[in-house]
Amino acid sequence: MRQSIVWRVWWRVLLAVPLAAAACVWGTGPDWVVVPGFIGVGSLGVPLEVLSAPDTVNAGEPFNIVVTTFGSSSCTRAAGANSSVSGLSASIVPLDSVLRGDVVCTDDLKPFPRDVSLTFGTAGQGLIAVTGRSRVGDTTVTRSIVVR
Repeated sequence: MRQSIVWRVWWRVLLAVPLAAAACVWGTGPDWVVVPGFIGVGSLGVPLEVLSAPDTVNAGEPFNIVVTTFGSSSCTRAAGANSSVSGLSASIVPLDSVLRGDVVCTDDLKPFPRDVSLTFGTAGQGLIAVTGRSRVGDTTVTRSIVVR
């Protein structure tokens, strides 16, 4: 009987220690929040390719571009983008879901690409502007495109 009680206490201790340690590491628990994506330059000043788009598109026809954000491979996920087109100007804000709270994230820059569909209604010189975060605040990357 005595051995049974000791055994139950031992298992409770074994279960409680990892749970208590996890509570200390995570505090009240991590939360995923959606924020504008990180599009700033990478480590050592190496530029990262944020926007991939065709050189020429047809007016009135949808086309896809790829917008890439960067973040920790363990604490970042692509979460789409907000986009709008006015005349020959397109504005895009890529969104990422990032883990916030008392968590430890890897210190790497993994790319998080996402497709964005745009349509320019008239012919001319189009401009695509992607606005996101960088190490020094908001930053914008632009790209000209021919619309036939």
